[in-house]
Amino acid sequence: TDFAKEIDEYSWFDCTHGTKLEVVDNSLAFDLEAEDYGCVFATSNGDDDEDLLNFLETMKGLTKKSLWSYRKEWMYLQQERVPAAKALTATSKSTTAKDMENMVRITPEAGWVFE
Repeated sequence: TDFAKEIDEYSWFDCTHGTKLEVVDNSLAFDLEAEDYGCVFATSNGDDDEDLLNFLETMKGLTKKSLWSYRKEWMYLQQERVPAAKALTATSKSTTAKDMENMVRITPEAGWVFE
């Protein structure tokens, strides 16, 4: 198959950055940072697929900020222990007895090591 003849029959997308790519002179162009990766998606279904558009919108949001703009040194996220009932109510609207039955109690005597 002559790929150059077929390239215009597809819609092309940079799925890393969530953008549609335009074919110019039988070529695609998109940005990659040094040591970066990329993803190109082609479809013959056009560009009105709702799932695809939702995915692209998500990727556009996730890659808005360049990875190179983050600090190079690792920074730990401060964590704190909270009682199980408090943790459940912080993440869910209601805590049920079933929720509590499925939890495992971690006591200091158990010898758990967290690093």
